[in-house]
Amino acid sequence: MNIKKKSTIIKKRKILSCQKGLLLWFTGLQGAGKSTLAHRLEIELHNKGYLTTIINENNLKNLGLTTEFNTENIKKIGEIAKLFVDREIITISTFISPYKNDREKIRNLFKNSDFMEIYVKCSFEILKSREEKGLFKKINTNEFYNFSARYEEPVNPEITLNTSILTIEECLKILLIYLEKKGVE
Repeated sequence: MNIKKKSTIIKKRKILSCQKGLLLWFTGLQGAGKSTLAHRLEIELHNKGYLTTIINENNLKNLGLTTEFNTENIKKIGEIAKLFVDREIITISTFISPYKNDREKIRNLFKNSDFMEIYVKCSFEILKSREEKGLFKKINTNEFYNFSARYEEPVNPEITLNTSILTIEECLKILLIYLEKKGVE
């Protein structure tokens, strides 16, 4: 397919979808609230008429992705997300994605306006108290800090939501205001 035909298809896709595709990359430790916020955001956007999808470990298990979320897995997830964004779908991903370098590589797949890193931050005490899978309860304090030390906090995320002090509703409101300023109303 030549470049002119591909450009025409892209323009038609934008007209048909009546929206701009973008990737909302939720990152943070397990139990911080990434999935809860993502699902609530998807409902809000859907109710406003937007076409959305969520990519998380639940809908990628059949691709052989492990719960380790290593660099290669994060790369695969970014490429899958790019396919959706290129088709003008608002794509929401929720992965721990612990390494700055991996997240930066995903960011570089997109135009600046097509990627938003959302850091869902939470204190260790709150994480341990709300965690349902038993990960933090099975390990002692020293091991917990070793586990959390592997997570590299984002340097300049578009949004940081501290779920230790903000409710899900407050975080959702912040997200919706931010997206409205970016043209997703």
